[in-house]
Amino acid sequence: MGNIENSPELKSIYIDPASMEWQESEFPGIHHKVLWSDPVSGRSTILFKLDPGAIVPSHEHTEVEQTWIVSGSFE
Repeated sequence: MGNIENSPELKSIYIDPASMEWQESEFPGIHHKVLWSDPVSGRSTILFKLDPGAIVPSHEHTEVEQTWIVSGSFE
């Protein structure tokens, strides 16, 4: 199974993050897996893995973004 982008209705969905490849983000040393996103609302749930010394520049979100750090730390 992959991510559940564009899910048209509310329902329980099984996601296997281990079967998904880590994607490079726009920021060096930061990798992510999009578990869910809704293009209409802009909401998303994302797993992040940060390499040592990786920096997330200051930015803002206009909608809800659930972020789970599974490796590394976030200050």
